[in-house]
Amino acid sequence: MESGGDSEDNDGVTVDDVMGIVTKVLESEENSNDIVDIIQYSKSHDHTVAMAAIQGICDIFCNWLNYHYDWCISSRVLPSSHIKGDSLSLQFNEWVQTKYLLTKKHLIESLKNTNIQECCLSGLMKLVKWEGLGYQQVTPGNPYHFPNSLFSQIIYNLLMGGENTSNLIGQFTEDFLTYDDIIYYVLQNITSTVNVHLNKQRSGRHD
Repeated sequence: MESGGDSEDNDGVTVDDVMGIVTKVLESEENSNDIVDIIQYSKSHDHTVAMAAIQGICDIFCNWLNYHYDWCISSRVLPSSHIKGDSLSLQFNEWVQTKYLLTKKHLIESLKNTNIQECCLSGLMKLVKWEGLGYQQVTPGNPYHFPNSLFSQIIYNLLMGGENTSNLIGQFTEDFLTYDDIIYYVLQNITSTVNVHLNKQRSGRHD
């Protein structure tokens, strides 16, 4: 069974085409606008094209989180002393942040799509890693920052995905439950997810 995210037809687009565009963006910031096409290809009906685009767009955002953290993350997250640039560059940052949010939303929704879910999970966990590392690089000396806003959405959708995500939970356990911070936040988010679910049930009974 497939669900999660709207698929798109991209007639004639190949994996090599996608990889070529990804390489162009990684090689030069002047090609940043091409992420629009890569995001579109990540919704392709051709699962090989979709996975190539998912891997590519995650590589791009991980690179930007490493070298241009403020491109991807809202200025509300950063201390005011770390917000730099003129109005044009800040406008560009907002554009990238919008595309980053759309990408994360698509990947999270596609965790239920059994054809591409492992690729989506791998990409999302890379983004979790680099959101944390990127924050540490731009705010040296600050306490460790774990990006639980993104991570909690991953855990919630894994737990609430039913049979579509049952195998993916096993993959997640095998690949990621070897890290202390991951274990800590998994337990925290499981509790939160259960509470949310119980509250919805109680609310439903009172309606």
